[in-house]
Amino acid sequence: MTGKLQRDGKPLPGVGVGLVQAEHAAQHMAYGHDEIATDERGVFTFSNVTPGEDYFVHGKMQTLGEFGVLDTVRVPAPRDEQVVQAGSLSVAPGRRIAGQVVLSDGRPVPPGTRLLISLDPAFDAQVRTLDPDGRFEFRGVPRGDISIDLRLRGYRFAKESTGFTVAHGFPECSAAGDRDVEGMRLVLEPGEEYAVPVVGKGKP
Repeated sequence: MTGKLQRDGKPLPGVGVGLVQAEHAAQHMAYGHDEIATDERGVFTFSNVTPGEDYFVHGKMQTLGEFGVLDTVRVPAPRDEQVVQAGSLSVAPGRRIAGQVVLSDGRPVPPGTRLLISLDPAFDAQVRTLDPDGRFEFRGVPRGDISIDLRLRGYRFAKESTGFTVAHGFPECSAAGDRDVEGMRLVLEPGEEYAVPVVGKGKP
Protein backbone atom coordinates (compact mmCIF):
# COMPACT_ATOMS: atom_id res chain seq x y z
CA MET A 1 0.00 0.00 0.00
CA THR A 2 1.46 3.31 -1.04
CA GLY A 3 0.56 6.99 -1.00
CA LYS A 4 1.93 10.48 -0.81
CA LEU A 5 1.77 13.05 1.97
CA GLN A 6 1.69 16.72 1.08
CA ARG A 7 0.88 20.19 2.36
CA ASP A 8 -0.16 23.02 0.05
CA GLY A 9 0.81 20.81 -2.88
CA LYS A 10 4.37 20.26 -1.62
CA PRO A 11 5.67 16.85 -0.42
CA LEU A 12 6.30 16.23 3.28
CA PRO A 13 9.43 14.08 3.81
CA GLY A 14 10.37 12.37 7.08
CA VAL A 15 6.85 12.34 8.54
CA GLY A 16 5.47 9.30 10.34
CA VAL A 17 2.48 7.49 8.83
CA GLY A 18 0.60 4.67 10.54
CA LEU A 19 -1.39 1.78 9.08
CA VAL A 20 -3.83 -0.18 11.23
CA GLN A 21 -6.32 -2.88 10.39
CA ALA A 22 -9.87 -1.48 10.60
CA GLU A 23 -11.26 -4.56 12.35
CA HIS A 24 -9.76 -4.54 15.85
CA ALA A 25 -11.45 -7.68 17.21
CA ALA A 26 -8.76 -10.13 18.32
CA GLN A 27 -10.17 -13.03 16.30
CA HIS A 28 -9.97 -10.94 13.11
CA MET A 29 -6.54 -9.34 13.54
CA ALA A 30 -4.53 -10.49 10.53
CA TYR A 31 -2.15 -7.53 10.25
CA GLY A 32 -2.29 -5.31 13.31
CA HIS A 33 -0.44 -1.98 13.14
CA ASP A 34 2.67 -0.64 11.44
CA GLU A 35 4.44 2.71 11.08
CA ILE A 36 6.80 4.14 8.49
CA ALA A 37 8.30 7.52 7.55
CA THR A 38 7.74 9.24 4.22
CA ASP A 39 10.74 9.45 1.88
CA GLU A 40 12.21 12.58 0.28
CA ARG A 41 9.25 12.69 -2.14
CA GLY A 42 6.70 12.46 0.67
CA VAL A 43 5.88 8.90 -0.40
CA PHE A 44 5.12 6.07 2.06
CA THR A 45 4.94 2.36 1.21
CA PHE A 46 3.79 -0.51 3.42
CA SER A 47 4.84 -3.96 2.23
CA ASN A 48 3.24 -7.36 2.85
CA VAL A 49 -0.13 -5.93 3.86
CA THR A 50 -2.62 -8.74 4.49
CA PRO A 51 -5.25 -8.75 1.69
CA GLY A 52 -8.98 -8.99 2.21
CA GLU A 53 -9.08 -6.30 4.91
CA ASP A 54 -9.80 -2.59 5.23
CA TYR A 55 -7.13 -0.37 6.77
CA PHE A 56 -6.89 3.07 8.35
CA VAL A 57 -4.04 5.30 7.17
CA HIS A 58 -3.20 8.04 9.66
CA GLY A 59 -0.50 10.61 10.34
CA LYS A 60 1.55 10.45 13.53
CA MET A 61 0.79 13.53 15.63
CA GLN A 62 4.22 13.69 17.22
CA THR A 63 6.08 13.80 13.88
CA LEU A 64 3.66 16.06 12.01
CA GLY A 65 4.03 18.76 14.67
CA GLU A 66 3.70 22.25 13.22
CA PHE A 67 2.85 20.90 9.74
CA GLY A 68 -0.71 20.15 10.85
CA VAL A 69 -2.71 16.91 10.88
CA LEU A 70 -3.71 14.14 8.53
CA ASP A 71 -7.28 12.95 8.93
CA THR A 72 -7.65 9.18 9.15
CA VAL A 73 -8.44 7.61 5.78
CA ARG A 74 -10.02 4.18 5.27
CA VAL A 75 -8.46 2.18 2.42
CA PRO A 76 -9.47 -1.37 1.34
CA ALA A 77 -6.88 -3.95 0.31
CA PRO A 78 -9.09 -6.49 -1.52
CA ARG A 79 -6.65 -8.77 -3.36
CA ASP A 80 -3.24 -10.39 -3.07
CA GLU A 81 -0.25 -9.33 -5.22
CA GLN A 82 -1.70 -5.89 -5.80
CA VAL A 83 -0.35 -2.37 -5.23
CA VAL A 84 -3.05 -0.44 -3.37
CA GLN A 85 -3.00 3.30 -3.94
CA ALA A 86 -3.99 5.43 -0.93
CA GLY A 87 -3.55 8.49 -3.15
CA SER A 88 -2.23 11.96 -2.37
CA LEU A 89 -3.17 12.85 1.20
CA SER A 90 -3.14 16.47 2.31
CA VAL A 91 -2.12 17.75 5.72
CA ALA A 92 -4.32 20.52 7.14
CA PRO A 93 -4.33 22.65 10.31
CA GLY A 94 -5.19 20.68 13.42
CA ARG A 95 -7.47 21.53 16.33
CA ARG A 96 -6.76 22.48 19.93
CA ILE A 97 -7.97 20.70 23.06
CA ALA A 98 -7.48 22.47 26.39
CA GLY A 99 -8.80 22.38 29.94
CA GLN A 100 -7.98 21.67 33.55
CA VAL A 101 -7.76 18.66 35.85
CA VAL A 102 -8.99 19.17 39.43
CA LEU A 103 -9.26 16.86 42.43
CA SER A 104 -12.67 16.79 44.09
CA ASP A 105 -11.13 16.67 47.59
CA GLY A 106 -9.44 20.04 47.02
CA ARG A 107 -5.89 18.72 46.95
CA PRO A 108 -3.46 19.97 44.30
CA VAL A 109 -2.65 17.78 41.34
CA PRO A 110 0.70 16.05 42.05
CA PRO A 111 3.70 17.43 40.10
CA GLY A 112 4.57 15.49 36.98
CA THR A 113 1.04 14.16 36.43
CA ARG A 114 0.58 13.32 32.75
CA LEU A 115 -2.51 13.31 30.57
CA LEU A 116 -2.82 11.18 27.45
CA ILE A 117 -5.10 11.62 24.45
CA SER A 118 -5.50 8.88 21.86
CA LEU A 119 -7.07 9.02 18.43
CA ASP A 120 -9.77 6.52 17.52
CA PRO A 121 -9.67 4.33 15.49
CA ALA A 122 -5.98 4.96 14.72
CA PHE A 123 -3.13 3.89 17.01
CA ASP A 124 -1.83 7.37 17.79
CA ALA A 125 -1.49 9.44 20.93
CA GLN A 126 -0.09 12.58 22.54
CA VAL A 127 1.04 13.01 26.14
CA ARG A 128 1.30 16.25 28.10
CA THR A 129 2.45 16.98 31.66
CA LEU A 130 -0.08 19.07 33.58
CA ASP A 131 1.06 22.48 34.79
CA PRO A 132 1.01 23.27 38.57
CA ASP A 133 -2.66 24.27 38.32
CA GLY A 134 -3.63 21.10 36.48
CA ARG A 135 -4.08 22.83 33.13
CA PHE A 136 -3.32 21.19 29.80
CA GLU A 137 -3.24 22.04 26.10
CA PHE A 138 -2.91 19.82 23.04
CA ARG A 139 -2.38 21.20 19.55
CA GLY A 140 -2.28 19.46 16.21
CA VAL A 141 -5.18 17.13 17.06
CA PRO A 142 -6.96 15.53 14.06
CA ARG A 143 -10.70 15.46 13.59
CA GLY A 144 -12.59 12.55 15.11
CA ASP A 145 -13.09 10.91 18.47
CA ILE A 146 -10.37 11.46 21.05
CA SER A 147 -10.08 9.37 24.23
CA ILE A 148 -8.59 11.11 27.26
CA ASP A 149 -6.89 9.13 29.98
CA LEU A 150 -5.15 9.98 33.24
CA ARG A 151 -4.07 7.49 35.88
CA LEU A 152 -3.53 8.80 39.42
CA ARG A 153 -3.33 6.24 42.22
CA GLY A 154 -6.40 6.37 44.45
CA TYR A 155 -8.43 8.54 42.06
CA ARG A 156 -10.77 8.05 39.12
CA PHE A 157 -12.65 10.30 36.72
CA ALA A 158 -15.86 11.62 38.29
CA LYS A 159 -19.11 11.60 36.34
CA GLU A 160 -19.27 15.40 36.27
CA SER A 161 -16.12 15.48 34.09
CA THR A 162 -16.49 16.80 30.56
CA GLY A 163 -17.08 13.93 28.14
CA PHE A 164 -17.25 11.28 30.88
CA THR A 165 -17.77 7.70 29.77
CA VAL A 166 -16.97 4.15 30.90
CA ALA A 167 -15.16 2.15 28.21
CA HIS A 168 -14.12 -1.48 28.72
CA GLY A 169 -14.74 -1.06 32.43
CA PHE A 170 -12.47 1.96 32.84
CA PRO A 171 -13.70 5.51 33.43
CA GLU A 172 -12.36 7.91 30.85
CA CYS A 173 -13.28 11.11 29.06
CA SER A 174 -13.58 11.89 25.38
CA ALA A 175 -13.84 14.73 22.90
CA ALA A 176 -15.48 14.30 19.50
CA GLY A 177 -15.93 16.46 16.44
CA ASP A 178 -13.84 18.68 14.22
CA ARG A 179 -13.59 21.88 16.26
CA ASP A 180 -11.38 23.20 19.03
CA VAL A 181 -12.43 22.09 22.51
CA GLU A 182 -11.87 24.73 25.18
CA GLY A 183 -12.45 24.69 28.91
CA MET A 184 -12.63 20.96 29.51
CA ARG A 185 -13.06 20.25 33.22
CA LEU A 186 -11.75 16.84 34.24
CA VAL A 187 -12.64 16.01 37.84
CA LEU A 188 -10.87 13.21 39.69
CA GLU A 189 -12.56 11.80 42.77
CA PRO A 190 -11.12 9.44 45.40
CA GLY A 191 -11.91 5.81 44.64
CA GLU A 192 -10.96 2.76 42.66
CA GLU A 193 -11.66 2.25 38.98
CA TYR A 194 -15.15 1.11 38.07
CA ALA A 195 -15.64 -2.63 37.82
CA VAL A 196 -16.73 -4.30 34.60
CA PRO A 197 -20.20 -5.89 34.91
CA VAL A 198 -19.98 -9.59 34.03
CA VAL A 199 -22.89 -10.80 31.90
CA GLY A 200 -23.82 -14.43 31.38
CA LYS A 201 -21.14 -15.99 33.55
CA GLY A 202 -22.38 -19.15 35.24
CA LYS A 203 -21.48 -20.56 38.63
CA PRO A 204 -18.34 -22.66 38.89
